[in-house]
Amino acid sequence: MTVKEYLEQKRKQKAKDTITPGPTVTQTKQAADKEQRKAFYKAFIEKDRAGMAQISSEVAKDYRKKGQSVAVNADGGYLVPVSIADSIIQKRTQLSGFRRLATTIANLPAQFDLPTEATKPTAYWVAEGAPITESKSTFGRKRLTLNKVAGLVTFTYESLKDTAVNPSLQNLVEQQLAFVITQEENNAIVNGDGSGKPYGFRSSDITPLNLAQNGDTLGYTDLTQLRRKLPAAYRQYGVFVTSSNGALAMENVRDGNNNPIWRDGLTEDSPTRVLGRPVVEVDEIPATLGAGSDETEIWYIDPSFYYLGTGEAMRVDWGTSDDDFDRDQVKLRVIDRIAGRPTIDEAFSKLTGVKG
Repeated sequence: MTVKEYLEQKRKQKAKDTITPGPTVTQTKQAADKEQRKAFYKAFIEKDRAGMAQISSEVAKDYRKKGQSVAVNADGGYLVPVSIADSIIQKRTQLSGFRRLATTIANLPAQFDLPTEATKPTAYWVAEGAPITESKSTFGRKRLTLNKVAGLVTFTYESLKDTAVNPSLQNLVEQQLAFVITQEENNAIVNGDGSGKPYGFRSSDITPLNLAQNGDTLGYTDLTQLRRKLPAAYRQYGVFVTSSNGALAMENVRDGNNNPIWRDGLTEDSPTRVLGRPVVEVDEIPATLGAGSDETEIWYIDPSFYYLGTGEAMRVDWGTSDDDFDRDQVKLRVIDRIAGRPTIDEAFSKLTGVKG
């Protein structure tokens, strides 16, 4: 090959390399999702039920690929595109400090049995040749059952009409729907009685390891003893969970050298910590407990032993009530199904009698 031929070959190769490549599989999927979102919001805002039904049929295929149920429910509604559902779920996770830490089981069937250790195995010292007493673990079970949760948000028609082509407005709608669902979900995770809703960790579904505050003011040893209530296997993964009043009490605690033990988190990925462990504030824990109705609780728990299950495809619908028609308003309703319950008792400890 001559130099001239070599240079000509390099020139052609360089020109070839500068040609804009075609879209990748990811880029093609993102473009398709964007168009689907746009069509969904347009049909939704225009109350085009025929268009919504057509989009639902397309969306059903996406949910089936994920292994999720798309059975038609008696309460109706249209399937939410997977990209929108994922956005709402992501926002719910951001809004709920506890949801981020719990163990989530995706694509849950309508019911699923979780094993729970009821009695532990035992061991014995035995003489040579003597029979060994049989020992084994006994397991109970707790059933995760999907329950319906629905959120309702009111918008004016003017605030929605540009949503189909405006990602910022789409984000606003999804944020509002996520917020209203998270409120109900948080309450169930904390206080739910299992009747048509998940079991909460404050419910009778578990028997936590209990400790009462020593004295009128929360002290350093109250928190160290609470943390030590959990066996070592759970303690190293534990988090403090309390109300805002409980957090205020913790923020005022000093160690033996009169130094505060509260460490504010500076970023979203760096949570507030006490005794080196994260603190999660949930105002669903009452601050009006005790004889004087001015007490709250502080929990120290291994959150991985609270199980959250999700399974069915998210649905959405619209409607009006009261004077919505006169005000040119529309109510957006989002429907999801979740399951939740705590399992092993000794992964949960509770300090009572705490005054903020």
